[in-house]
Amino acid sequence: HALWASLCLSSLTNDHCSKLPESHMKPTVLLFLFLIVGSLHANPIAKDQAECAACALGVTLIKNEAMRRGKGLKPFLEELCDILPKSYQGVCKELISAFGVELLAYLLKGQSPDYLCHFAGVCDKCYLVPKPHDLTISNSIHLAELIAKRHEIAAALRPFTATIMSLGHRKAAANEANDYHELLPAVDEDGDLYGASHNMKRGCDWYGCDCNDHSKAIGPASAVDERNDPQVDHNCNGIHGVDAHNRSYEELYCAGTDPRGLIMLGDSASAAFQILDDWVHLEKMDLLEHAVQNELDWPHLSWATSWVDGGASVYLGMRERNLCNHRNFQNRAQNGARWSQLPYAQHRVTNFKPRNGKTLIVAAYLGNDLCSDMTHPENLAATLNRSFAIIDARAAPGSGLITAGLPDPQLQYTTMHPHVHPLNVSYDHLYDFLTCTGINPCPNLLTTDPVRRAAAAKRALELNHVIEHHVRTFPWRNVRARYLTFPMKEFLDHWEKDLGQPRHKALSAVDGFHPSLAAHRAFSQYFWKVLQRDHGDLLGPVNPHNAAIKATFGDQGGY
Repeated sequence: HALWASLCLSSLTNDHCSKLPESHMKPTVLLFLFLIVGSLHANPIAKDQAECAACALGVTLIKNEAMRRGKGLKPFLEELCDILPKSYQGVCKELISAFGVELLAYLLKGQSPDYLCHFAGVCDKCYLVPKPHDLTISNSIHLAELIAKRHEIAAALRPFTATIMSLGHRKAAANEANDYHELLPAVDEDGDLYGASHNMKRGCDWYGCDCNDHSKAIGPASAVDERNDPQVDHNCNGIHGVDAHNRSYEELYCAGTDPRGLIMLGDSASAAFQILDDWVHLEKMDLLEHAVQNELDWPHLSWATSWVDGGASVYLGMRERNLCNHRNFQNRAQNGARWSQLPYAQHRVTNFKPRNGKTLIVAAYLGNDLCSDMTHPENLAATLNRSFAIIDARAAPGSGLITAGLPDPQLQYTTMHPHVHPLNVSYDHLYDFLTCTGINPCPNLLTTDPVRRAAAAKRALELNHVIEHHVRTFPWRNVRARYLTFPMKEFLDHWEKDLGQPRHKALSAVDGFHPSLAAHRAFSQYFWKVLQRDHGDLLGPVNPHNAAIKATFGDQGGY
């Protein structure tokens, strides 16, 4: 969510934007393309390092895109800003004018981005491409012009730098309690933690839409109130009214069918964080503003909670088993979250109490505990004891909990490092550059250093042992709890061998870290089969009235 806050942009009419410092109000247009997975970053970033990252990544994209379009650098630079949404064109033109089209085109013609950024005085030690033997400008006129423009270029990069640096100072672990309010629906009239619109921060992309935002007694998973009015769709599942014999449809079709909801607690992998490959080529820009509003997450396409037509997810699997589960899902995942935030994540869960019926909770924090300051096993043990007590107290008897252990943390590097990034540099060079500039979202995993990766793998095994032990030994009363190691390696083998897809296409090409959106859909189908095979008792039975529900209520009000 730090990335969402820093990307408010002048085009977004959100109250949170007015609270940002002035330096955040005009971030450079290219930010969303370059901050790989900045929302996960939790380390302070030096000003000079951030300026270097902004310059090198931005100029690299401009040069690559001009070559791809085959129009020449000068014509492309002149039309670059017009390609973007109108709300971004002003800051784009400021940056281009700081360099000057003629000078920028000349410098990019035969040189690497590092060449320009080092001579502009923005970079001094970090290289996106292998360090060249000689950085010289043959034309003394252009050299003098560039030197004269150094201050202007630095000024144009300053808002960009301020935005990047803001990410580094938002330490997730230090702000756990404060994060609670930032991750609630932007508009929630009745205060039940469900919003009624997709077009807002933390809106209905994340959970079943509230069908009545003026009554706290009405919302997904809500129990029938004392009035028991059959004409009221109290749980927003689209089933309400009475038949010809004055019998309640909710009672006829749902009572005794053992319905249950889904609650997803996790990190950006569960929220489906994604920087689209198309954006690197300045395409599909119409999707940008809604994506920024969603913190660059796509929960409606996530393996856990996708609800779109033709989609696949754990939620859709549970809905197919029992249509009374319609809209009964919540994705409360958060970019950058780790296991220490599990107790706080539960405060964002609504209608999670015994009277609201059974729930399947999936807790999957899949990497941030290893990225920089690795979580200590003893601290994790204390967190789990506290969290499990809360879950067991709030859950209805017969609810389920699936806790996913961390996958092999070396999978991302071994999968991606032989390949070339869309910026036309190797992933090895990109990882080293991100580490050098201080914006590597996961320096222990996205690294060419085998020692760091091995240490992370060792810690993952230690943490998984703690998770499995506590799941098995906690004195559960209401919850049937299970542990499984997140089957990432098994899925990658399935993706490659059974589906015939290149292994590296399962990960986002832009960040080389998160699952691609195509992989989310395929993984959900794979994972659903695992759940049916090994944990089918947690999913609830098939409702024998599904056909009647579909015939009577159609799409049940959609989403």
